[in-house]
Amino acid sequence: MSFLWCLATLIWKPKPLIPIEDRLSALPDSILCHILSFLTTKDSAATSILSKRWNSLWLSVFTIDLVANKLSDIKTFDSVILLRDIKVPIQKLRLKYNARVKRLRYDVDVLISQYCRDHINPLITAAFERGLETLELDMQLAPLCVQFASGIFSCKTLTVLKLRHLKIVIEDLPRINTSPLKTLHLDHVTFRCHTHIINFLLSFPTLEELQANVVGVRKFFQQKETIKCSPNLIRASVSDSEAISLFLLSKAVTLTINLTSTYLMRIEHTWFRFPTFHNLTQIELVFKYDSKKKWRWMLEMLHQSPKLQHLIINEKMEYGDGEDNWQDPTVVPECLSSQLKTCLIRNCRGQKSDLQFAEFVMRNSKVLRTMTIHSSCSILLKAKFMVLHKLSPYPRNCKLIFE
Repeated sequence: MSFLWCLATLIWKPKPLIPIEDRLSALPDSILCHILSFLTTKDSAATSILSKRWNSLWLSVFTIDLVANKLSDIKTFDSVILLRDIKVPIQKLRLKYNARVKRLRYDVDVLISQYCRDHINPLITAAFERGLETLELDMQLAPLCVQFASGIFSCKTLTVLKLRHLKIVIEDLPRINTSPLKTLHLDHVTFRCHTHIINFLLSFPTLEELQANVVGVRKFFQQKETIKCSPNLIRASVSDSEAISLFLLSKAVTLTINLTSTYLMRIEHTWFRFPTFHNLTQIELVFKYDSKKKWRWMLEMLHQSPKLQHLIINEKMEYGDGEDNWQDPTVVPECLSSQLKTCLIRNCRGQKSDLQFAEFVMRNSKVLRTMTIHSSCSILLKAKFMVLHKLSPYPRNCKLIFE
């Protein structure tokens, strides 16, 4: 039984011999609008037929949730915004295109992009004029080519932007960046080139949180210009997004990187070189590819993170070209000798190099408090005992946890 049907049964009652008070409709507008915010905008609009009390309540809901099951649905969405009082703010706008379109023809792709330009951009612009704070755009099942309205970079109220399944075209970026955006999530987003993705990220000078999953460019090329960093970045999580240079993330305090074969195999490439992470105190490295360059990459990251206090290694190996033999470096990373407090190794498979790395960390870390090793389900009991036997003699002030 749907939520809307429950509302109807509470309000629409057969006329009894003794009148029954409609307690739900007697609630304050603020509470009723909060209830309606849990519905899609289509369902909350349908409540307008329940009674005069509900006639225009849905136009005062702070959250607008629009789901398009076909292209023609998008054409009507702008009216949802324009019907609202411009003085009533919009806290959150979520637009999801959920149509199952078989995009096998060029003309279909052009039609979808035209709908986006003619109807989605005006919709977003109208929402900006009403104080929009959070924008979520999801073109699931039919990725769209979106040329964003310039207002997305200059809206004075937008603080959260979440984009999914989009091909973004960036033009006419503002010369002066005034956007107050603090949170940016990109999921399966494609840009035309590296310059576009760099300029896009740097257009949000107050950005504090970045999540990027499968973010790419249509053509990879050698970036010759110096890449600036996002100046106020605090948290960043990057997965399968080699198009995002580490230099853009060099101000981060906490960082999560899912390392694919591209990151590991192109370590000499200029685009994949390491900046110095002066603020980084916590990093999680997720290894999906068992490369012979894995530990070399790890050491380079440690050398470039002088303030690192918490290190997490997650070994989610799905494929690879063989185990790398660990070799103790001639120079111990600065963070190990003076900063590192905790080290966690997840899905440890008990390989020789894993053990050698753990030994190196415990032997050279002067302030390490905890070394935690979570073993993989496939590791043999004998291998577990070997790890404990090897690591147990190291400093007593470091707590060893093996699970």
